[in-house]
Amino acid sequence: MTVPESREEVQNAFNRKSLLEAYNRGERKVMRIVNQIDDDGQLHKVAIEDFFIDNRGSDDIFIVSFFQTLDFPEGTYV
Repeated sequence: MTVPESREEVQNAFNRKSLLEAYNRGERKVMRIVNQIDDDGQLHKVAIEDFFIDNRGSDDIFIVSFFQTLDFPEGTYV
């Protein structure tokens, strides 16, 4: 659903290799804000966030993903 001009950026940021590299650099999350088109053809700005969570029981890393629609008027967030 990501617009074509953002698709490669999203795929590169959220693939397994890139996520593990970010984790190994000490980052706690990966986030991108992109435009998406819904099933009705409406354009929406969305935030995609993956948070890393350490697993005390093993070397595995958990990732929790959040998607938030940011359809707010310009200037809402400064």
